[in-house]
Amino acid sequence: MPLENKHRRLLILSVILLVLVVVVALWGKKGKRGSSPYPQNEPPALSALEPLSSVTSIEGVIKAIAGGAIYVEMPDPVELVSGTANPKKVTRVALATKNTVIIVTDAELPPSLDNSSDATKKYTLADLKIGDRVILQSSNDMRTPESFDVTRIEVIR
Repeated sequence: MPLENKHRRLLILSVILLVLVVVVALWGKKGKRGSSPYPQNEPPALSALEPLSSVTSIEGVIKAIAGGAIYVEMPDPVELVSGTANPKKVTRVALATKNTVIIVTDAELPPSLDNSSDATKKYTLADLKIGDRVILQSSNDMRTPESFDVTRIEVIR
């Protein structure tokens, strides 16, 4: 009997010691979730970023359409690139070519999961409307010219 009591006490003390070790180990990790032993690189300061050498994509609103010319009001790309807080609005002419891709995106609806998606439909200039918000992409720099060819027009409705 005295031997069983001794083993029982030893077992109870061992369990208590194990619980204490686990509690202390977990307590030491509190607040360190997601920490890494590797140094984290800070992003460069905004002043250290180099200015854009060209602007090939910009957002604007269609003000008029005449043939393949789309008159788009947009923030002045030069002021936009220079970091002006509220760049003035300018109207530029986006010239659609036979290779221009036109996509219409409905901002209210999620994309369709079946093959009847509007993304697969061929859109033309006739589908564009005055007041449409568009994102224009060009292979040319759009900062300074009054007109430029566009490779893609994404209409956001």
